[in-house]
Amino acid sequence: MDDGSRVSGGADAGVTAAFDAVARVGFDAARGVYRVHRRPDHPEPVSYLVVEGVSAVTGRSMRDLDPLNDTLDPDALDAVLGDDSRSNASVRFEYAGCRIEVSGTGEVLIRPS
Repeated sequence: MDDGSRVSGGADAGVTAAFDAVARVGFDAARGVYRVHRRPDHPEPVSYLVVEGVSAVTGRSMRDLDPLNDTLDPDALDAVLGDDSRSNASVRFEYAGCRIEVSGTGEVLIRPS
């Protein structure tokens, strides 16, 4: 999704970004991946960020996407890689035509297939 806006400064300099209610979704052209960042004032679980990020990347409504639990257990994802995890673990899976990677640092990466 490219709404023409740009993030300025810092590590995200030059990354195309879209701003949603809960997350910021930016495209990192150097890596060819969308990165989803939680806004600090919205403590939504990582499973919600995955669905919202895929919605933003694909341009489909969250309601039009298949339920995430048809792909994996969202509660397990939140438990293993939620806010307090800070682990070295990561989970990779396919969802709604996208390859998803969620890390223990809370980073969500989305690559459309």
